[in-house]
Amino acid sequence: MNKIFPKDFIKPGKVFENIYFVGIRSASTHIIDTTDGLILIDPGYPETLWIVLDNIKELGFNPMDIKIILMSHGHIDHAGATKELALLTGAKTYIGKEDYKMAIGQD
Repeated sequence: MNKIFPKDFIKPGKVFENIYFVGIRSASTHIIDTTDGLILIDPGYPETLWIVLDNIKELGFNPMDIKIILMSHGHIDHAGATKELALLTGAKTYIGKEDYKMAIGQD
């Protein structure tokens, strides 16, 4: 773990069934393991994406198996790392119309 975010780190783990927590204290990120790949909910801040990726790997998943990135809303702590993660994985991204405007600075 990088010492830049020591107070923000939370150990990743299973929430229940096929849902896992892979985020940080200030920006919850979850993955859902499906038969068609992983769904990632709220990738978090751009500067903490590496923590999310490390947490996914720690749980035994491959970040390249992320097929869908779902953003609950357009705030940076939920959607900030979406572009980089989508470029890395090729995952499809989904966000509500009004939140999309917020995420790209047109609110």
